[in-house]
Amino acid sequence: ALSPFRFESAKVKSDGSYLLFGSDMSSGAGYVPAMIELDSNLNVVDNKLYSVTTLSSSDDARIYDGSICADGGLILTGAISLDMGMAHTAGLIIRTDPAGNPIWTKLFDNDTSTIFPEIATSAKELADGGFIVFGNIMENDVPFPFQRGACLIRTDAMGDTLWTKYFDGTGMDFGKGDIQLFNDGFLINCLNNVIHTDTLGNIRWAKDIFMQSADVLIQDSTFIMIADDQTTLHVANVDTSGSILWETSFSFEDPFQHYQLTTKIVKRHSGNLLISGVTLNDTSSVMMGSFHFNLDPMGNMLSSYFYDT
Repeated sequence: ALSPFRFESAKVKSDGSYLLFGSDMSSGAGYVPAMIELDSNLNVVDNKLYSVTTLSSSDDARIYDGSICADGGLILTGAISLDMGMAHTAGLIIRTDPAGNPIWTKLFDNDTSTIFPEIATSAKELADGGFIVFGNIMENDVPFPFQRGACLIRTDAMGDTLWTKYFDGTGMDFGKGDIQLFNDGFLINCLNNVIHTDTLGNIRWAKDIFMQSADVLIQDSTFIMIADDQTTLHVANVDTSGSILWETSFSFEDPFQHYQLTTKIVKRHSGNLLISGVTLNDTSSVMMGSFHFNLDPMGNMLSSYFYDT
């Protein structure tokens, strides 16, 4: 296995195995995009490192999310440094074959003269083989001076841009947003907002359902949304208009006395919901371990597990 590994997100494959996306930190010189595959019993069966080179002297790169494509390959999203450190980054997208080997790599950077970060946080394959990509930007020029904003990038199957849609950051905190295909459009889960757009990226509605939203799981014509405030886990089922159908929350206490940071929710083959994340030291915010919560389809807790490092 890769160690140390900074976990960012996970996906469940059709055969019940798991893909973990993140970055390898073993070199001590920076982050390298990485993927770990686990079988259904959580044994490591494969791992990949993705070396990406730019003109930067650091080449510090990270993967934040991955999505499984129709051919079994992956579309990976993240960021790569264009200078020393991560002060100026470009959005990073890697397309792989079914074995996880890279086919092409694309960088998205609007203005290399600025020092503000740009990252690609999520992407999904569309019916024509192209992709819709969500990312964060902060620019010192139009269309929104000195504010954190976001964008949707529509690409063809080779990752070449077809169109870009910008979102003004005023009144919104996008965080590391995740994009899903939902109700003939796109559902974007941001830090404090959920946004639904049409297929051209025009906003239909935006709701602040939870503060510190962590993840969204699409199921049929509704979606499950989770969030946490370090001591309480919140779960809600939301319809196509952004209205809450049911909501539950419960306090949880890590036996190792660390703060919780929820990351991802997946639907297991049994229909239950698996929520996984990391635990942080309550004083230094250093990653200390991980946790898993098993919920039934209505959000009732079935079991919980904590792993200390």
